[in-house]
Amino acid sequence: ELEKCIADLSLAKTRATFWANMAAEWEKLVKEELSLGFVESGDTEPESILAAFSGVLEKYDRAKLNENLTKIFFNEQSNLT
Repeated sequence: ELEKCIADLSLAKTRATFWANMAAEWEKLVKEELSLGFVESGDTEPESILAAFSGVLEKYDRAKLNENLTKIFFNEQSNLT
């Protein structure tokens, strides 16, 4: 019983660390995208950005969006560097 609690606690700590790091990286990425003008938002919170793009995300299939964004990226790559 004690060993299971220790394992569960260790897993919870690992997950908490992962999500804290993920949130920090998200914020850093969004701030960089905002500074470059790629994203227009007054907030760096994931919920706010998701809400701003919810119309697009609900209208199109995510796989198709990813495919289109990848095509656009490679077409415009020379302008991005």
